[in-house]
Amino acid sequence: MNYWGGGKEYPQPQNERIKAGLNYLKETDIDIALLQEFKPEKYTLLNEGEPPFYISEELEDYMIYFRPLPEKGRGWGSAIVLKKDLKIQKKYSFTNVYEGSPALMCFDISLTDEKTLTVINAYGANASNPFNKSKFCSTTMHNILSDITPMVHKKYRKNPFIMLAGDFNVSTQWDELYNDPAHKLVFDRIADLGLINCTEKEYGKHVQTHIHSRSKVPWQDDYIFVTEPLQAVLTNCKVHDKEAVRHFSDHLPVEIQLTL
Repeated sequence: MNYWGGGKEYPQPQNERIKAGLNYLKETDIDIALLQEFKPEKYTLLNEGEPPFYISEELEDYMIYFRPLPEKGRGWGSAIVLKKDLKIQKKYSFTNVYEGSPALMCFDISLTDEKTLTVINAYGANASNPFNKSKFCSTTMHNILSDITPMVHKKYRKNPFIMLAGDFNVSTQWDELYNDPAHKLVFDRIADLGLINCTEKEYGKHVQTHIHSRSKVPWQDDYIFVTEPLQAVLTNCKVHDKEAVRHFSDHLPVEIQLTL
């Protein structure tokens, strides 16, 4: 899995950066990608329901399912990108019970007749996002976790193969820097759900995924968490820290490989 957001400090137009990111995704031969702060160049309405989903086929051999955030001006949102041979079994609808719902996408994807992978794309909107009325970075993630708890909790989940990933905009590095455990509480809740941090297993406590030039802290904002049955078949986890990536995003893609 990999994903990236759109930076604001690049000379290229946004649509060129998006094309470069999509081309990189295809070259990497990713099966499923979860994207945040993303906007396809061409897309059409897929359903009239709530939430509204849009679809784009601008990337050869892939389908892009897009959900815009309820913001004026930016036009970006979250996306789940699938190879065309992968079939969606179910699209979950979260009817904005919690404030985090607009930044949440969740699909069941059929892998075989017996196996289904649940992918959850979570965007932890920071204080600058208009729909995040609390103005705290951690509140959107807390609300998202409340939305998905009945589906994900280790004692109640129906599917053993669940993955939660995205740009959470939280890090325990913040807690260490400002002596405030606010972000740790998010990760405590994720651990309580029975989800395992893939990058922590591979790299240790933190690995840099955010590369904003105005920040002196090597922040990790981007994560992939999996259930224990998925962790058992995890063969690789890596952060794509390449010059090519740094030209189209201020986030570094995170990828895992699973033998399912």
